[in-house]
Amino acid sequence: MKRLWLWTSLGIGAGLACAVLLVLGVTRDTARRVLADDGPSMVKDARANVPGVQDTANLWVMKSCVDRTKGEGCLEIDEWVYGIADVCNSNDIGCTVPEGLGAWDHEIFWDKQFVSVTTAPDNAWLTSGGRVIPPGGCSLTIENESDLLEGCVTKDTNPPTGARGPEGSGLVERITVTPNLNNLIYTSHFRPTKDNGVVTTIADKDCEVTDTQSEQIPGTLPGQLTAVCSSAFITIRMLEGDLDLNCKVDVTDDQTEAFRYGSTTGLQLYNQWYDLEPATSDGDVDIKDLQFVFGRNYSTCENPIPNDQAVPVGSSETPMPPGPTATSTVTSTPLPPTATATPTATYTPTPTRTATVTPTSTATPVPWNENWLCLPGVDPDYCVTDLTTTAVYADGTTIIEPTPVPPTPDPPIDCFFIYPTVSSQFRPNANLNVDPEEKAIAFEFSRFSSVCKMYAPVYRQFTLPAISLGWITPAVFDFAYNDVLAAWQSYMANYNHGRGVVIIGHSQGSFMLRRLIHDQIDPDPTGAHLVSAIIPGANVVVPIGQDVGGDFHNIPACRSNSQTGCVVAYSSFYENPPADDSSFGRAGYGLTPVDPSVYQVLCNNPASLSGGPGTLVPYFGTAPFPGDLKPYLPTPTPVETTPWVTFPDRYTAECMSVGGANWLLVNPASGDTRWTAPETLTPEWGMHLYDVPFTLGNLVQLVADESAAYTSP
Repeated sequence: MKRLWLWTSLGIGAGLACAVLLVLGVTRDTARRVLADDGPSMVKDARANVPGVQDTANLWVMKSCVDRTKGEGCLEIDEWVYGIADVCNSNDIGCTVPEGLGAWDHEIFWDKQFVSVTTAPDNAWLTSGGRVIPPGGCSLTIENESDLLEGCVTKDTNPPTGARGPEGSGLVERITVTPNLNNLIYTSHFRPTKDNGVVTTIADKDCEVTDTQSEQIPGTLPGQLTAVCSSAFITIRMLEGDLDLNCKVDVTDDQTEAFRYGSTTGLQLYNQWYDLEPATSDGDVDIKDLQFVFGRNYSTCENPIPNDQAVPVGSSETPMPPGPTATSTVTSTPLPPTATATPTATYTPTPTRTATVTPTSTATPVPWNENWLCLPGVDPDYCVTDLTTTAVYADGTTIIEPTPVPPTPDPPIDCFFIYPTVSSQFRPNANLNVDPEEKAIAFEFSRFSSVCKMYAPVYRQFTLPAISLGWITPAVFDFAYNDVLAAWQSYMANYNHGRGVVIIGHSQGSFMLRRLIHDQIDPDPTGAHLVSAIIPGANVVVPIGQDVGGDFHNIPACRSNSQTGCVVAYSSFYENPPADDSSFGRAGYGLTPVDPSVYQVLCNNPASLSGGPGTLVPYFGTAPFPGDLKPYLPTPTPVETTPWVTFPDRYTAECMSVGGANWLLVNPASGDTRWTAPETLTPEWGMHLYDVPFTLGNLVQLVADESAAYTSP
């Protein structure tokens, strides 16, 4: 089952992103000038009380609709028609004057999870030339739960001379958007915390205009569609600290918050609604939560404190890209973070390409804020952890493994790590906070710190809710990737110093690295000091039967532990073979939109790179994973007292190729009663969440062997 594979190639994604950004900056005066050049257009004005066409606005969550022009409890969006310049058509026998606009229609989409929509045609301009609306003429409506097809027709009142339709520009409809309060609070868990809010789109499709005789108006496209049919990008948000949702923070909110002071999880007085700081809640209502409310006294929706709440996400004034699309689908069960429904194949492999791309050292720098999750020598370094491990054997005996240590205080190579999707923040892109989820995933990859120096940037990845609710657009993906690119450029300029580097990722991290390697490293792997790339769970593609080509033209698949300048990629499954619509391991599907008769997904087994079966050396953390991922990553049982647990000889694995699928088949030992990693995702995802834990010991050993080979004289 395919859910959210919306953006599948760099060309498509970049084009759509540009289209969105072009729409966002339009003012009414600009619209008159630009849209008139483009021909007739239909445009949404989301802030009726602000001069100029504004297709971004806040929709403040309140208990009732107070001021629709300010977006307080509901929001009015005006639908305008621009650029009607009718002329006498060749079919207009005896025509002496233009006929003007006779009818219009369009289709609107919205996300019912967050908003409901009602419409009301405004006919003053449409009838300004003397035509009238016939009975039912503006009730041409077909309405579903989350879309509406609506139009309006006119008729003459003075035949045969004829009443004209209007020319130029005018208002034709008012759209009212109302937040779904219960869904937002009880299903989506909105609270008046810092940086709350989600972008949703009121999207237009198939905007159509015609003259009074149903003939084509000059400038319209075939089918009489308008040249521009624009959407509105609405940020649904609660005023920070506004506990009673009346668009102001005052003494009532102070008293309400103070009454809960000192309550903690488990007490009847505690309610997460009042646990505002940090935004993810910390299980108590303490002085931070009180100050969060008291510090925002006198704040209103019109003049919020801090005032960054007044800037709609998606406008040109803020770096956050537009979020959910109106065609997004809410899944009944949120997908887990690393089930990365990304614009993942952000470039389509081509049969030939010369290595003439500008190398990393001279690439245009991208601004970087030096936010690191793991940076050697800087505290805290979340990739430096306690590696103490309990080994549980098939006969039930357990031992504490010797704790691995770096071969020298200064490992000779580096690892540049981009973590998978873990953020539970309810927004398209995470902010730069280091939340418990980021700390937990750094722990999972910290075993590499025994063989390399770990560099891991904090980046504004697209989040779990973005995957589940369909908010991933090219802009959202690029927003995350630009952080990764900037971090890589900073690493190369300030920290690499000519050392070899292993590129490590998984899932979203691997997809980001596929693009980074393709653009920045593959043109000159030696110049980038590449030791290897380990990027499982991302469908790296190669020509069928080959080890190089497709995604990378100068970086082949690794086929031995002593080979360097190569890539390791795979996706693990218990199924044999994976489902026909599998998200991983198959070319030609949503994540990998390439020709399956030419390309295949790469699989090389970390336990046996040369081919055939091998014994996996798994490592699992014993602490519960925080956030939305927790239900999908149960801790091994019985729970050990050490931070890590391993099960020697529990699994074997082999790369398989059957029926167009290429995957790492993981086989639990028959008759072994030790804990088995469960398949918590649907079959098309396989064992995606365990791609790295299954093979972690093998991968760490691989990096150690590659390091020795790379640094040997």
